[in-house]
Amino acid sequence: MKHKRVIIVSAVIFGLMAAGAGITYGTHKGEIDSIIADVNQKKQLVIDSTFERKGYTTIYDKDNKVISKLISQNYTYTSLENIPSNIQNAFVAIEDKDFRKHGAISIKGTTRALVQIFRNKGEAVQGGSTITQQLVKNVFLSNKKTLDRKIEEALLAMDVEHKYSKDKILEFYLNNVYFGRGNYGVETAAKGYFQKDIKDLTLSETAFLAAIPNNPSLYDPITNKTNTLKRRNLILKAMLDEKYINKVKYDSAVKEEIVLKLSQPELPKDNYVTSFAIDNAVKDLMKYDGFKFKYEFKSDVDKTKYQKKYSYTYSDYDKRVRAGGYSIYTSIEMSKQKQLQNSVDSGLSGFTGKDSKTNKYNVQGAAVSIDNATGYVAAIVGGRGTDDEFNRAFLSYRQPGSAIKPILVYTPAFDNKYHPLSRVVDQYIPGGPQNDERTYFGSVTLRYATEMSLNTIPYILMTRLGPNKLMSYLLNMHFTGIYKEDYNSIAAIGGFTKGTSPVEMAGAYSTLEHGGGYAETTCVRKMTYQDGSIIVKDQKTLGRKKIYTRESAYMMTDILKGVLTEDYATGHKLALANGQIAAGKTGTTSSNKDGWFCGYTKYYTTVVWVGADMPEEISNLYGAVYPGHIWKDYMDKIHQNLKPIEFKKPDTVVYKYINPQTGEKVDYNSGLQDMFSKPILDEIEEEKRKAEAASRAQKEAAYRESEPQREKEVEKLLEKYESQSYTSVDSIQAIDSLRDSINYLIGQIIDIDKANLYKDRLDKRTAQLRPSRDKWENVKKDQEKQQQLEIERNNSEAEKLNNQKELLREQQELQKQKEQQQKQEQADILEKEKEAAGSVQKVQSFSADTNKNDSDFQNAVNDAVSKISKVDNQKLASVLKQAVQDKILLLK
Repeated sequence: MKHKRVIIVSAVIFGLMAAGAGITYGTHKGEIDSIIADVNQKKQLVIDSTFERKGYTTIYDKDNKVISKLISQNYTYTSLENIPSNIQNAFVAIEDKDFRKHGAISIKGTTRALVQIFRNKGEAVQGGSTITQQLVKNVFLSNKKTLDRKIEEALLAMDVEHKYSKDKILEFYLNNVYFGRGNYGVETAAKGYFQKDIKDLTLSETAFLAAIPNNPSLYDPITNKTNTLKRRNLILKAMLDEKYINKVKYDSAVKEEIVLKLSQPELPKDNYVTSFAIDNAVKDLMKYDGFKFKYEFKSDVDKTKYQKKYSYTYSDYDKRVRAGGYSIYTSIEMSKQKQLQNSVDSGLSGFTGKDSKTNKYNVQGAAVSIDNATGYVAAIVGGRGTDDEFNRAFLSYRQPGSAIKPILVYTPAFDNKYHPLSRVVDQYIPGGPQNDERTYFGSVTLRYATEMSLNTIPYILMTRLGPNKLMSYLLNMHFTGIYKEDYNSIAAIGGFTKGTSPVEMAGAYSTLEHGGGYAETTCVRKMTYQDGSIIVKDQKTLGRKKIYTRESAYMMTDILKGVLTEDYATGHKLALANGQIAAGKTGTTSSNKDGWFCGYTKYYTTVVWVGADMPEEISNLYGAVYPGHIWKDYMDKIHQNLKPIEFKKPDTVVYKYINPQTGEKVDYNSGLQDMFSKPILDEIEEEKRKAEAASRAQKEAAYRESEPQREKEVEKLLEKYESQSYTSVDSIQAIDSLRDSINYLIGQIIDIDKANLYKDRLDKRTAQLRPSRDKWENVKKDQEKQQQLEIERNNSEAEKLNNQKELLREQQELQKQKEQQQKQEQADILEKEKEAAGSVQKVQSFSADTNKNDSDFQNAVNDAVSKISKVDNQKLASVLKQAVQDKILLLK
């Protein structure tokens, strides 16, 4: 009979839901079959052990080996016979007063809830569940209020009612109901809030506890005690109405003051892997139950409000996970985990100072390593040694220094039309950041600025592109430490209010390696609950969302390779062994308080942070020193047997010539090329085309607007032309010029019909004027002919005159030449006479005792005779000869 009732009620439920939703089995067969299959799977877990919450929360590594087991140490299961009647009655009175009368579901309550679901497009806004339904929801289902879940709840509740008595169901319920702050079950809650056994609770305390499960946040005894007390009174009134208590007990219980005495059970310590796995699992469970994560806020007030809600919800779910029943399968590779821990510990072994109170090392380190093939975290270290519970890898937020530049500024700049060899002037900026050692280099490329870790360039770029635009990149990668005050260009060099965590930085750098696609930084690859619920589906690789373009991510990677290989770059001593190809960036904050190194290969992305928990200056703490050496030590070891793989250039990254001085793309062979994003080049060309089209359209629109003015001008000139007549030769040019101007303006008229009318009028008047124009044109030609003849006559006379002038000039030139010749001849005669006289004088200069046969004398005589022979003046020649002969006769 009972089984038959279950079938009937099932039919009623589906009928109500189908009618309310306007659906049929035929149109939604797949969805309905999926719900039924899920219910049938969960039915197999409707057994005692499921409701007795005996499961651990177990964390597994990548090879499915157990890393750790967690269980709430204060949980106690209590049989119904040991639960006081006041507790049983309090819950029945307020949650399901007809619990012992109806079956698994309340038709009235369920119908009311379904109507609300339909009115709210699938979301429930009020309950309608029986205690049995609530038990099913608490144990088997999420907190989502959807139509699917409501159907599952009803069907599973009927199965529970079919298998168990009302007393057993109430026992299961009271041991599974959640009282907030990690307390499951009435016994646990009694000890957690009052440090009492349930048998020692007062009536008022009983009703106070019963008030919490309806909404553990709204009725939180610590933060919202007033709300809890109001609901306590409501429960006491329900117990009075149902005659579970009398008026005297009611009045006394309402007046009783509630004094909380919280219990703080000692929980096992978490290691770094466990704490990170739980953190991931808690967020996955929150997401599974519909929590809306936010990363961008309108104001800091809005952020604070969200953080308060998030903090409470997170704490609640953290306790749920730790309470047991979950299987968390992680991506942690224990060999790499041990290696990363060893690299951090050995890399900082020189810092031996410890805090006297906590016995923790003053100088700490944290590191995260991601398997780039899957996107999952392979290893995570939160500090030095394994005894420290504080996992700095995801809990510590520190200033990132220059390590932020590639992910906040440079890669976004490439998304916004910059390229590696784009040039920006590195110079002193009043009120802005300074470079290391206050050195400035003038016009530099973005590649050089990154490799040298200059501060001015990213500051300038963030100012140009806008803090809001660039900050959105970090928010889209779920950076949680961003405040409104950080929307400032100083963030470009790591100046944040709160900072970033190593986990966040690792996720961002892994995004660069993966072509701009971001995956949530997590180690949870699968998560299930003991009831068979799959919180996180098993995935080989994480899904990714686009943050940067593939082209920009590759260009940034290519530059970051240079950080490790260029001699002048900040990380030039950190290149990996065996030719392993890597890219990375150093980061050092002001006064050497924090040091970072973030780097990756095709295989792994690893981020290392070094600093003190309370920021302080640390000698020689630079990104390339301690963090860089830790990074290199770890990466060298895990890549020992891995073949070097180059980062693949996308086909859409193309090389174009640039102007070496400006960095701008040019259309000629400049001798220097750089990488460009083809989609961006196409975008620029498209923008140019659109701009030109818009300009043309604007000009056309303006031209159309000026059409009436052109028409008016044509009309005016036509009227003038129509009044003109050819009256002289001089009038031809003026009237023809007017006609040509009108003809040109008519060609500018857009309205073809009007243009034709104007043309007809122009042609008509031109035809009318043609006879008189031809007449004066002929006169003009005659005048031009006479003028030509006159010109020819003038030219002939001028030519004669010119000939005469030329003849006279030639005669004068001949006369001049003759005179010059005569002068030259006279000069030659004088010169000969002078030479002859000189030679005679030389002969006469010999002394009287000279022998006439003396060779010198003879040479002088011969020279004189020769020169006298050339003298044309015979009289003079005769005198000279005589003088020579007289001299010869005087000698012996």
